[in-house]
Amino acid sequence: MEILNNREISIGIWLSVFIIWGITKSEVRKSFKGVINAFLTRQIVIHLLCMLLYTVGLIFVLNDFGLWEFHQVKNSIFWFLFVASVSFFRINKVAEDPHYFRNALKDDLKVLIVFQFIFSFYTFSLLAEFFFVPFVGLIGAMLAISQSKKEHKTLEIFLGH
Repeated sequence: MEILNNREISIGIWLSVFIIWGITKSEVRKSFKGVINAFLTRQIVIHLLCMLLYTVGLIFVLNDFGLWEFHQVKNSIFWFLFVASVSFFRINKVAEDPHYFRNALKDDLKVLIVFQFIFSFYTFSLLAEFFFVPFVGLIGAMLAISQSKKEHKTLEIFLGH
């Protein structure tokens, strides 16, 4: 069994290139240092550690019932990083949105369905993935920008959200 598929390898390569590029820019290094310092505050670290312990405990319980197997480690890590952690940082919206949990569940299910479809069903050759990944990243960035500004609503509709 492969640990990483071609798409995940391609994402790793592009992230490495982006990080190396960022390290060469002094303003990016300064900003990154500020982000790391803000992220490593005691309150955030304690909550993330509690989430991690809860997740690991849940994995052990699911494993005892035969509902989780070791080959799911990679998916569990990706879920923790990209779904659970993101949900943690959106938790302040609970007070603002009376339907927060329903909307969050729909958003998370959309993310999980897309994530599973894109990452699990079919991957292309490493060379194809190497060009495919930045294209999809650009579309994702365009969608994020279109959702943040009302004047770009047409683009959001075009991208199918």
